[in-house]
Amino acid sequence: MGFCTDVFFAPFAKLVVTHEMGFAHAVADRMYFFDEGLIVESFIPEDIIHNPQEERTRLFLSQI
Repeated sequence: MGFCTDVFFAPFAKLVVTHEMGFAHAVADRMYFFDEGLIVESFIPEDIIHNPQEERTRLFLSQI
């Protein structure tokens, strides 16, 4: 991850839109799952793998 990881750990706020869940999990304090432009679920990174609440989130995760 190199440069990207260094940038994301810099001490300022940032917003990243990605389908790369491993990267997002590694650098995020908070994650949001969107579907059709709407926030479907909001969670801390650990919860996305162990405890997704919404069916749409579970479906997405089952396909990656």
